[in-house]
Amino acid sequence: MHSENIIANSHLLPCVQEYIKIHQANKVYIDIAHRFQKQTYRNRFYIATAHGALPIIVPVCQGKTQLLMKEVKINYDQPWQRIHIRTIKSAYGSAPYFIYFIDEFERIYQTQFEYLYELNNAIYAWLFKQFKTQSQLSNILDDDHYAIKIEGKVDDLEDSKPTLDIREMFQTNNINSVAELYSQVFIDKTGFIPNLSILDFLFNCGNKL
Repeated sequence: MHSENIIANSHLLPCVQEYIKIHQANKVYIDIAHRFQKQTYRNRFYIATAHGALPIIVPVCQGKTQLLMKEVKINYDQPWQRIHIRTIKSAYGSAPYFIYFIDEFERIYQTQFEYLYELNNAIYAWLFKQFKTQSQLSNILDDDHYAIKIEGKVDDLEDSKPTLDIREMFQTNNINSVAELYSQVFIDKTGFIPNLSILDFLFNCGNKL
């Protein structure tokens, strides 16, 4: 099924439907040359709680001018990592597969990356490992000519330009709510909640997409 080359935004933890697209792709180019946008999946993801979907937001340092995604730094003025991990553990402690994945996720999430995209990349790499995703992942550094970074060196895309653009497909304000149902921790209380992060699927259903 690995047939398309796709271009996607750099998201902290993609929603389930977006990650399925990434998992099925041949090559995935993560665009970090675009302008950073607030209130998007770039620095937030959603988890399930007994009261419904809850946003988990990584604070960033805002400059006087709008920054490119590759320029956005993480703000560590508050202990948000500890708070986020505690919230995630509280929400998913009873999930069937939680115990198998939380320790390594916590170790990555607690790492103090300077830039937001570095944290996002580390989580992508971890997700690829858990789901055995075979897609090739690269960062687009320059939107003008699709300069990409592969294993530390910069090349041009040339013949492997993306055939599918999903950058506008998965936004917090316009995401398609049609999704395949799966087991969730609080489904008896809240009903099925679509568009949660892939972390929700992993903790509830394991690593088989």
